[in-house]
Amino acid sequence: MQKLNRSQPPQTSEPPRPALPNVELTTTTNHIPLLTIHNQKDPILILTIITRAGTWFSDKAPIAPLAAAMITKGTANHDADAIADTIARHGARLSTSTTRDHLIIHCELPATHANNLLPLIGEMIAAPTFPSERLVQIKKIMAQRVRQQEADTRKKTLKRLRKEVFGSNHPYGCAIEEKDITAIEAEELATHHHNYKGNKPQLFLLGAITDNHLAAVEKLSQTLTPNTPKTTPSPPPQPPPGTTTHVKSPHTAQEAIAMGISTIPITHPDFPDLYIVNKLLGDSFGSRLTKNLREKHSYTYGIRTSLYAQQQGSYWQLFTTIKKGTINLAIDQIAHEIERLHREPVGKRELEDLKSYLHGELLCSFDDIFGIHDHLLATYPYGLTLHYYSLLHKAITAITPQRIQEIALRYINPTAITKVLMQQEHPQKG
Repeated sequence: MQKLNRSQPPQTSEPPRPALPNVELTTTTNHIPLLTIHNQKDPILILTIITRAGTWFSDKAPIAPLAAAMITKGTANHDADAIADTIARHGARLSTSTTRDHLIIHCELPATHANNLLPLIGEMIAAPTFPSERLVQIKKIMAQRVRQQEADTRKKTLKRLRKEVFGSNHPYGCAIEEKDITAIEAEELATHHHNYKGNKPQLFLLGAITDNHLAAVEKLSQTLTPNTPKTTPSPPPQPPPGTTTHVKSPHTAQEAIAMGISTIPITHPDFPDLYIVNKLLGDSFGSRLTKNLREKHSYTYGIRTSLYAQQQGSYWQLFTTIKKGTINLAIDQIAHEIERLHREPVGKRELEDLKSYLHGELLCSFDDIFGIHDHLLATYPYGLTLHYYSLLHKAITAITPQRIQEIALRYINPTAITKVLMQQEHPQKG
């Protein structure tokens, strides 16, 4: 019998690739891309409609999210209560939301009820009435959320960080303020919706799809006739990077650190490697920043870095709340970990663990139809396909310590990182 050498880990095969589903790309009769994934395992449908109608396309920050919220509040044939009752009666979930770039209309529903609900969704897109009494309610809710954000350390600090990175008048940096909400009129929302509902729309349909469903989606698509907006916003230039802003904290026991930088778009060939470096630095529970600031120094309960894709370049950010009086010590340790990425090659065991974690995370993310749906929305609106995840798998397998250093030096430059520090000091900027 062969004796096992327990001092060496067992040989492992190449990590399995994620099982990418078959995505059928067709176009409707009015030339809107329709992406379908057939999955008969569960008797549900997921329908998502995306158009470029986010904050980027409005001159006032509240307009796009208010317009999205009002789509479900009334049409010529159905008031808000009738819409809500119909959706609930058929066991569906409907949501409307915006990002900085997009309007997203999302519905999850039993496949057997789809033909009853899809015409209603089409009606809401084609002819929302923006009733004034409902707008008053929605504006009050939005104003309350803004007040809550001002009392939330994380949200307040990250809101300020975007302003400092992109500029307060930039679509990616502007923030909704309570005083701006009050002045918005229903006519502004109707104009925004009319002008941008057909701005590069895309349709996503997943689940137990039948020919009847496809016919209903074809009819719905007629409410989204593609159009080119008369005006394309031209954002102001971003402020100089690398500034530090101090904000007075409303809390006595906690302080906060936020850092951010504008970076490469998801379509850039270096993006998968930057994604990996970000995971190593701060976007996993076993990240270097977590081990340093949480486990070694006990400055914080949690610290995280994030990488957000946007149409006009991506955005990297770091955030942590820390014990009062440790803010400068924590900043020093963050700088130390970034410098270590630049200076020292990642060790063999650490890199193996990182690759194992990332491969497992990628495989699990394709386990169900909801994860697949999220991947569609993370790629196709930016001109990519699910093939991006094959490239990511390849990047995880192939990345080397030298490549990690190269990417960190190129894209995580301490002198270009903008900081917002929330402390018990008088606000100042430097």
